[in-house]
Amino acid sequence: MQWIDSHCHSTLILDKSERTALLRMLQIQGCVGLVQGGIDPEEWDRQLELSNAPIPMARVFGLHPWALTSRTPDAIQAALSKLEHILCHADALGELGLDWAIAKTHEQRQVQKQVFAQQLELARLHRKPIVLHCVRAYSETWAILKSLPQQPEGLLHGFWTQRQNARPFIEAGYVFSLPPRIQHGDPHQLLSYLPREQIVFESDAPQKRLDGSWTTPLQALHSLQHAAQQWGEDPALTCDRQLRTLQRLFAGLMRPETS
Repeated sequence: MQWIDSHCHSTLILDKSERTALLRMLQIQGCVGLVQGGIDPEEWDRQLELSNAPIPMARVFGLHPWALTSRTPDAIQAALSKLEHILCHADALGELGLDWAIAKTHEQRQVQKQVFAQQLELARLHRKPIVLHCVRAYSETWAILKSLPQQPEGLLHGFWTQRQNARPFIEAGYVFSLPPRIQHGDPHQLLSYLPREQIVFESDAPQKRLDGSWTTPLQALHSLQHAAQQWGEDPALTCDRQLRTLQRLFAGLMRPETS
């Protein structure tokens, strides 16, 4: 059974031998693709180093909302300038978006909105799909997106909110990437409300557990298996649907890569 993790951060594993061992293990477990999540210029450079990975990677470069808090206005513009020049090596632009959990003041939120708009323009110019990071700001995010002359293709990373927030994104054709917590319950009834063709599953790994261990992209496979059980379908069908959805969205998952 072949499967893809729709969102992870392989570059956060800095030890190359440890990362290689993890990728080999995932390959044995049937993993045929990993979609990365961009953070900042230093992380984009590390993604480029993954070009010889044993598993196809979708490179995603973007300035994460969290990366704005520690940067001056000049540093933010310098990062965006680098993004413009390096985006040709990416399969998508992201993570980008709004996070009202960390942007508390009007000024902080205005900065996030400005950078969001700038990155959306880069995505349009380079014809890249987007990977959205959105926390407590779905209406504001949609207001910006719907003002665009043309909707970009894209994926909503870590989607976990009341289902009414999904409605405009469903109609616009966005893909919803559900987090591992779906394995422990579905309080928003996302599995029954969202179109299956627009649902994918992510690990967002590595994440540190309470016992000190770290999660891996296998969390995405476990979510796929859980969803298949909830839907009463063969897990191979669930995995294949996710594979086709993500390969359509991210060209890098179709690239033959060798070790």
